[in-house]
Amino acid sequence: MKKLNNCAWCQQETDLPMVYAADSPLLRWIEEKIDAYCYLNKIDRSELWGDNSDWGKLQLPEGFEAELLTYDALLSTVTRKHICKHCLIEDHLLWSKFYGGMDDNTDLEFIIDELK
Repeated sequence: MKKLNNCAWCQQETDLPMVYAADSPLLRWIEEKIDAYCYLNKIDRSELWGDNSDWGKLQLPEGFEAELLTYDALLSTVTRKHICKHCLIEDHLLWSKFYGGMDDNTDLEFIIDELK
């Protein structure tokens, strides 16, 4: 019988092994907030969020900038932890939606098969 551990993201029990993962999964609400800010300010998402963004040119509201800084820190800090199947799949789906990671479901089907 496999030892159960708690998922670092949702705290549900999982028997999956440790993986390298960010301190937080992608968060739909902030990803949608990024998209909404870009839409309202008529800028491309890459101008606000990504390697080529320059917040000095954007005059971001102070609170939003603090949210983005915190979110960036959570996503860029990676350590070994237990993540459950549900969280891994949900994170992959969000990544695909917001960062264009999948053209079809081939990647997801492979991941699901590997987690069974």
